[in-house]
Order: sequence, then C-alpha cells, then structure tokens
Amino acid sequence: MTQLGIGAKLKPSATWTTTRDNANTPADASDDTVTHVTDLQFNSETTGALELATGGIGSMVGMAFSFTTNARGEITSIAIVSTLKVTSTTGVDAQGKVTSGQGSSPSSAGGQLSGTSDVGDMVVTETRLKLDPADAASQEAVRNWMGGTHGYPGLIPLASISPATPGGQDPFATLLHTSASSSTVSYTHVTDKERFALNVKFGMAFGIDVSSESSQTTATRATYLGAPGADGVRPSLDFTECVR
Repeated sequence: MTQLGIGAKLKPSATWTTTRDNANTPADASDDTVTHVTDLQFNSETTGALELATGGIGSMVGMAFSFTTNARGEITSIAIVSTLKVTSTTGVDAQGKVTSGQGSSPSSAGGQLSGTSDVGDMVVTETRLKLDPADAASQEAVRNWMGGTHGYPGLIPLASISPATPGGQDPFATLLHTSASSSTVSYTHVTDKERFALNVKFGMAFGIDVSSESSQTTATRATYLGAPGADGVRPSLDFTECVR
C-alpha cells in the first residue's frame, strides 16, 4: 500500500460527530443541513515526510473529513483538513534538487515558493468542495469515492485529495482539481500540538476559529491554489491577506 501511495482510510468503526443547523428557522425543516465529521486513519509510512506548500517537510498530526447534506440528503459540501508539524525546513523540488522552502513539485501544489516554515510550526491544509445538489454526476462521483470504488475500498490515496494536479481517470480527483478551493496556513508558537489538531477537526463541525490556539499563536505564512496553468497544474500562490 505504501508503494501505491495510500495514505489514509476511513475506519470501519469510525466515530462521527454530527451537527445540525436549522438556519434559524426551527419551524421550517426544508433549509436544514447536517454535517458529519470523522478522523481519517493515516499511514505514518506515507505521511511522515510530506512536502508542504508553505515550505519544508512535515509529519501528519491529524486528518479529518466532513460532509454536509441538505434536508433531502443530497451532499452540498465536503472538506478534508490535515494538520502537520514541520520537521525539516529542507525540501526537494520536481527535479530532485534539495531546496530550502523552494518547493516546485506537484506534491507541494506546483508553486515556486519563497521563504519557508520553521521546524515545530503547525501547518493546516484545508480543501473544500461545494456541490450542486442537482448535479447528478458530481453527487455520484463523491458518493462513489466515499464508498471506495476507486479500487481500494475504504482507503484514500493522498494523491486523489490534492486539487493541484489533474485527476486523470478518477472522477472525484478531477472534481477537486476543477472545483475545490484549497489553502494552507503555517502557525507558530503552538504550545499543545495535539490539542491544536483536535481543535482543527472540531472547527469543521462547529465553525470554531482555530487560528488562535493561544494568545501567542501567529499565522506566519499562507498559500492557496490558483487557477490551472498551461500545464494543467494549479500553482501555489502566496495568500498575504491571511497573515496580515
């Protein structure tokens, strides 16, 4: 599985946190939504040395998955959020050249990055996809992916949840590439990294702002994926407004 790039899976006994939103209209159920959030069980062999969009190499601390349905049970959005700890400020570019925060490989979203995150920083990558309930093709692509029809039931290839590169023959990966938003933020001075990762997870369900784990926590670098270039790759662009 390591060679196949399998990095995460939905646990057979996964515990889901469910929240309901009645849109402040308790007497009208037609606009209600339900959000389900769970942890993804990841393989440390494939997530211990991931190149980060904000520079450097990181190891996975936590990964969570959520989906929201409307009153008719149709999926309106999904989100995949990973929390990593920076373990090295040195990366490797697409040509195999060792760099210091100058990542240009597809795994770092294909961007030319200046600067880097510091060892010990926490990096949160959030990918969100809004779905049209009336679009049968996108509904089917997401439900099939959740059901494991990509060939490895219950297992999630990390490559299929990166919107940076074209999805090839994978309908779900293609949907993310063409329609999902993805941003990465590096935080410094995080004193309790496990709690920070947990806050990120529950922030997905309850709308909690996880950007301030303590009064000293600061967002130091942020990037987002832009529109595809001529090569089909979505470049990683600096998101300066996020760290002002």
